[in-house]
Amino acid sequence: MLPVLFAARRHRVVRALLAGIDAPAADGGSAAPAAATDDVAGQQVGRAARSAIRAAVAAGLLLGVANVCLMIALHAGDLAVVAVLIGLYPVATILLARIVLGERLSRIQLVGVVAALVACVMLGLGG
Repeated sequence: MLPVLFAARRHRVVRALLAGIDAPAADGGSAAPAAATDDVAGQQVGRAARSAIRAAVAAGLLLGVANVCLMIALHAGDLAVVAVLIGLYPVATILLARIVLGERLSRIQLVGVVAALVACVMLGLGG
C-alpha cells in the first residue's frame, strides 16, 4: 500500500509542476482551485513541488561541483589513483542510504566497504 501512496504523491507533484498550481494567475489572483479542500490540497502540492525543485537544483549544483573536482583530479593527480577513487562512487551512495534512509549494511557488505577504503588509503600512500 505504501508504494502506491508514494507513487500517487509523486504523480500529484508532477501534475503541479506541469500545471503550475502554485504560480499566481496573470490577473494577480490565485491559480489555486476555489473549493476549500482543493485549496488545501493545492497548497500541499505546491509545497511539495517547491521542495522537489529545491532538491533538483541542489542535486544539479552538487553534480556540477563533482564534475569540476573530477576534472581537476584527472589533470593534477596520478591517473591510476584517480581512476580507482572514481570507481568507488558506490560507497558514497551506500553512505547516503545509511544517513538519509537509515538502511543497514550486512556484515559482508560492511567488510567490503571497509576493505575498499583501506585499499584506497594503501594506494594513496604507496603511489
